Amino acid sequence: MLLLILSVTSLQAILAMSEIGGEMTSITQQDIPLTEKITLLTEHQLEQAVYFERAVKYGILLPLVSFDEGQGFDQNNIREHFQKERSEFSSLSQLIDQEFDQARGIAEEAVQQAHTAEETLEFNSILSQLTTIEQKHRVFEEHVGQVFGLLEQEKIVEGETLAEKVEKEEDQLDSLLKGLLGKIEHFTQQASARALEHEGNALNAQIISLFIALTIGLILSWSVTRNIVTRLDTTRQEMDKIAEGDLTSEIKVQGDDEVARLQKAMIQMQQGLRSMVQKVNAVIYQLSGSSDELAQIMADSSTSSRQQQQETENLIVTLKSVGETVNQVAESVHSVSESTH
Repeated sequence: MLLLILSVTSLQAILAMSEIGGEMTSITQQDIPLTEKITLLTEHQLEQAVYFERAVKYGILLPLVSFDEGQGFDQNNIREHFQKERSEFSSLSQLIDQEFDQARGIAEEAVQQAHTAEETLEFNSILSQLTTIEQKHRVFEEHVGQVFGLLEQEKIVEGETLAEKVEKEEDQLDSLLKGLLGKIEHFTQQASARALEHEGNALNAQIISLFIALTIGLILSWSVTRNIVTRLDTTRQEMDKIAEGDLTSEIKVQGDDEVARLQKAMIQMQQGLRSMVQKVNAVIYQLSGSSDELAQIMADSSTSSRQQQQETENLIVTLKSVGETVNQVAESVHSVSESTH
């Protein structure tokens, strides 16, 4: 029973750790990298806006003949700055395109490796928004290229008008990227909270299972100990009876453990002692019969001896009488002899 509880507890802990591991993997390999990519996109989008505004500022000045020498700029210098800002914008465009591809790849992989339906829905939503932002960013770059073209053609009014529209697109892109970044951060926080909640639940389950296992273990230990002590006490009482000479008491064998083997050994000892006592009693009975016969023989011998002694005494008396008679006869013969002479 205790082993079963420990096995179930271990299995539950493994499953919980596996679930938490999957959630942490999702956070570290998908949420965090995706957050980093969207953050870089937002930063580079803002940098593009700065380069765009600088390029527009210099582009508006292209039609002017020259600046006052005190200002230190001429038309060629302005065109050089315009081309530099435009080049920086184009460089960031290439970098942003790469970051969009990387972010989209992370989102697609997250959809495939999602552990729950909720995660699948969330990453699909992020992927959809990311695709929308990428499309809007391409439109934004096309409009920026048109603004730069108009400024190079010195169509200042048309360029400024389109530039105002591009600035609105910048604000919209910035708002969409920040919203997407906030959504990913919120999703990451939810995933972290779920991981912490699952970790807490797993820990609580482990504590409860451990408490149950300890309780059952204590109950089983107490039950086993009580059973052993009770049986040993019963066995001790039977031993006391045997020590007092009672070989007729019945020793009950319970179970098949060490105590049961001890009780079986006591039964064998009791049977051996009983057999030994029976043999001793038989020998004593035989010795008692032999003693009676010997006593009878000795009694018979004593009677015979007394009879022989009596007969001997009678014979002595008879002999004495015969001797006296012989003496009397001798004396008579002697007297007759003397009378003859």
